[in-house]
Amino acid sequence: MPLKTTKFDVQDYLKTPDQQIAYLEAALESNDPSFIAAAIGDLAKARSDADRVSPRKGRP
Repeated sequence: MPLKTTKFDVQDYLKTPDQQIAYLEAALESNDPSFIAAAIGDLAKARSDADRVSPRKGRP
């Protein structure tokens, strides 16, 4: 019987500043440059997606 999997998207888990901080801390603690770079990219995407939904005051 084939193994059933579900799609995982880290963006689903980076919705709050606390979640974002925890993710970045985990990446930094790993001392893996490729993980750190990927985490920074994930956070940038999460933050830009959040701005599209609810722009912060004072930002274009």
